Amino acid sequence: SYIGSGSTFDTVILDPGHGGHDSGARGIYGYEKDFALKLAFALKSDLEKRGLKVVMTRRGETDISLGGRVAYANKIPNSVYVSLHFNSGQSSATGIETFAFTPQGASSEYGARAVDASSFNGNQRDSENIALATAIHASVVHHFRLVDRGVKRARWYVLKGRERPGVLFEGGFVTNANDAKFIAADNFRTELATTLGQAIVNYRRALQPR
Repeated sequence: SYIGSGSTFDTVILDPGHGGHDSGARGIYGYEKDFALKLAFALKSDLEKRGLKVVMTRRGETDISLGGRVAYANKIPNSVYVSLHFNSGQSSATGIETFAFTPQGASSEYGARAVDASSFNGNQRDSENIALATAIHASVVHHFRLVDRGVKRARWYVLKGRERPGVLFEGGFVTNANDAKFIAADNFRTELATTLGQAIVNYRRALQPR
């Protein structure tokens, strides 16, 4: 009924992917970096209405390194981390993916896929990482009835160095005609932010014994 090993939080760190000279994926209606930032602001507003504190790794056209994102996020106590992205691929590729950091001794589905017996900072929170990823992913897929590409494991740099729970969310493909149309719409991003906000609150509730 609850996650016994986790620690509760009062702050959500939102990390809009890319920014500045790094545009991310180029989509049909614009760049990933812009949509990620707009989603982050919408999610910030939603989470604050729910009584949570929010900090953002960037609030505009800022060049920030992966290491800089991790270092900044690790300074924020009592927090969870959500990296916001939109996907790219062949025009037929569609759907939602959510990434949790690969547990020690397991193989990744993207990037360096080999089994890695080493332990990284992110592995201190394996059960919480998976639980947060599942809460977010299931809520979005269920609410929008989008293609479920799965909760996946990867040793992305922004997850590897995290000292507190964190996930990377891919909210659809900017290179797919249907996905891109939704991603570019303000009302869709607002509804997506509400769904993500509720999922984060659901996860937080699961950390507290009943």
